[in-house]
Amino acid sequence: MTTETWSSAASAELRAEVARQQSSASQVASAADMDRSNVARKLNGSRAITLDEFAAMSRALAVDPSEMFDRTRNALTEKAIA
Repeated sequence: MTTETWSSAASAELRAEVARQQSSASQVASAADMDRSNVARKLNGSRAITLDEFAAMSRALAVDPSEMFDRTRNALTEKAIA
């Protein structure tokens, strides 16, 4: 699993949760105490997400980071099988 592959899957899972909650990058950034443009770049996949950022954004969405990590891992596994 490469960093880019994990980061891409993490971005997709975070974006999906943002959409489920009808939230926005601005709201996530505010709750995570991160810069809005940085969060937007992380969510759209143009920048890699660190584990610390991933955890902060997960918590900002009121999702346990371990649950979001499991979702990301499952998505990567499904892609590998397909």
